[in-house]
Amino acid sequence: ELLIVIAIAATIAGAMVPMFNVTRRDAKNAKASSEVDMIRAASYMLHRDTGKWPMTGTAGADLLTDASSFLDWAGPYIDTWHSDPWGSTYEIFDVASSRYVQSRGANGIDETPGDDVEVLMTVNP
Repeated sequence: ELLIVIAIAATIAGAMVPMFNVTRRDAKNAKASSEVDMIRAASYMLHRDTGKWPMTGTAGADLLTDASSFLDWAGPYIDTWHSDPWGSTYEIFDVASSRYVQSRGANGIDETPGDDVEVLMTVNP
C-alpha cells in the first residue's frame, strides 16, 4: 500500500512541474514588462525636462547620470539599469523615427517586434 501511495504522490508531483514552469515564465514576463514600463516612464520624464529622448543602445546612461548634451537634465530618472529576468540588458533602439525599449526575452534573440518572446514598448509616439 505504501508503494501505491508513493507512486500516486510521484505522479501528482510530476504533473505539477509543468504548472510551475508556466508560472515562472509568467512571472518573468510580468517583471520584464514592468521594468520596460519603468524605462518608458523615465524616458518621458527625460523628454519633458530636456526635449530629447534617451540615446539608443544599452545601459541607459542618460537616464542615470547627467549627460552634457541635455540641458535642463533633472534626473536621475531611474535608480539602476536592470538586466531583464533572462540576463540580457534592456535596449533602446530606433525604428522608422520611433524609439523603442525592449527585452530580448527568454531566447535572448532580437526578433520581430511584437512577437511573444520579447517585451517591446514604444518610448515616443
